[in-house]
Amino acid sequence: MIFLLLYFAFGSVKQGLLIYSAIPLSAIGGILFLALRGMPFSISAGVGFIALFGVAVLNGIVLIAEFNRIKSSGETDTRVIVMKGTKIRLRPVLMTAFVASFGFLPMALSNGSGAEVQRPLATVVIGGLLIATFLTLFVLPVLYILFEKGWSSKWKKATATTMITCLLLTLCSPSGFAQSSISLQAAIDTAMKNNLTIKNEALTAEYQHKLKAAAIDIPATDFTAEYGQINSFYKDTKFSISQSTRFPTVYKDKNCCKPNSIKAAY
Repeated sequence: MIFLLLYFAFGSVKQGLLIYSAIPLSAIGGILFLALRGMPFSISAGVGFIALFGVAVLNGIVLIAEFNRIKSSGETDTRVIVMKGTKIRLRPVLMTAFVASFGFLPMALSNGSGAEVQRPLATVVIGGLLIATFLTLFVLPVLYILFEKGWSSKWKKATATTMITCLLLTLCSPSGFAQSSISLQAAIDTAMKNNLTIKNEALTAEYQHKLKAAAIDIPATDFTAEYGQINSFYKDTKFSISQSTRFPTVYKDKNCCKPNSIKAAY
C-alpha cells in the first residue's frame, strides 16, 4: 500500500522504490534498539514499527521531492542535485527525527502504569528514527545517483550476485530468522512468575492463612491486686483474676468460615 501511494505521488516506479528503501533502513534501528534493551517483539512494538515506517518514508519523500525540484530548475549534474538537495533538506529531516524521538523519550523511560505497552513502542520509534535518519541521508542519495546514472554491467552483475546470495540464505536457513521455541512447562512457569493477577491471588491466600490464627481472638486476662484498710481497721489484701470471652459457638463459626475464605482466595 505504501509503495502504491508513492507511485501515485511521483508517477515513477524507480523513485517509489527509492523512497520505499527507507522502510528496511528504519527497521534495522528498531530491531537493534529492541535487542539492546532486551525487549521481545510484541503488538505494541508492531504499532511502533507502523508509526516508524510513516516518518521514515516522509523523510525520503522530502529528499526526493527536493531532488526533483532542483532537477526541474535546469540542473543536469546528478551529484550537484544530490549535494544541493541534501544540504537544503538536512535541517527538516533532522528536526523531524529528533522532535519525534524526544517526544517518545518519556514513554521509553516510563515505569508506571502501562509501561509494558509504552516502552516497546517508544523504543522502536526512537531507535528506528535515529538510525534511519542517518542511513537515509547517506544511502538514499547514493541510490539516487546510481538510479539516475544507470547501472553499469559491473554493477548489474554485483547486484544480481548479492540478490541471489540473500535469497539462498533466506531459503536455506529459515530457522535463523525464526523465533525461539519454548516448552509448554516453560511457558506456564513464565506466566506464573510474571502474571500480576496470580501474584495478587497468592498474596491474598497468604493473608487468609495468617488470619486463620486470629479466628479465635480471646482478650487478654486481667490481674488485679488491692491492699489497705478497706472495710475495717485491719489491713486487707485482695487479688482478682478476670477473663472475658465470647460464647463458644462464636469461635466455632469463625473457625469454620476461615477454610472457605482460604479456598476462595485460591
